[in-house]
Amino acid sequence: MQTQAATKIDSVTSAGNSPWVSICETTWGYIISSDTQLANRAVLIEQVSALSGLTLLVTALASWLFPGFGGEMTSGTSARVAAFFGLAIPALLFLWISERGMTHEVQVDVVKSCLRLTVCNRKGKCRVLRQMPFDKIASAYIKRGQNVGDAAQLYVRLAGDNTALHIASGREVTLRVLHERLSRELRPMPTQMEGWERVGRRLQPAGHPA
Repeated sequence: MQTQAATKIDSVTSAGNSPWVSICETTWGYIISSDTQLANRAVLIEQVSALSGLTLLVTALASWLFPGFGGEMTSGTSARVAAFFGLAIPALLFLWISERGMTHEVQVDVVKSCLRLTVCNRKGKCRVLRQMPFDKIASAYIKRGQNVGDAAQLYVRLAGDNTALHIASGREVTLRVLHERLSRELRPMPTQMEGWERVGRRLQPAGHPA
């Protein structure tokens, strides 16, 4: 897991019924996120899951330590073990849901020249689901909505197998701005200065450790 180190947030769009798209500038690049229905509810779902998990866990411990907890005496070790695990397993499941994260984001790392698909929780901790170097991405493109008012979709296509990966959803006019920026990152201008090489978006003397 990693924690986002954001320095600036630029709202790209928030008009109409289409999801808004935001770009969070960081020291290593930027993060793309879309305002989907799941993203709006993710924090609430994680909070409810955490509360439910803690409640069930406390109840499970109480039922084990105090056999009469809850109004009924639980006789026998087998019954107590069954009651404990019957509560503890759902508790751990809820706590796992609350910590694993539900908000999907795309990290464009211009320093390491790679694109990362991540899922983040309410605390800002992210897990990397997939990482692709820029040179493994063939192109970026926009797919228009099928009906009037539908959100457009921004995708990148991987080289070789033509697999399409979703990047963001929003208004087409907004995604075109993001598409232009992402395309520049994926296909930077070649360096023409002898003795220098490009590392991400930076130039450094050739052979110098990154």
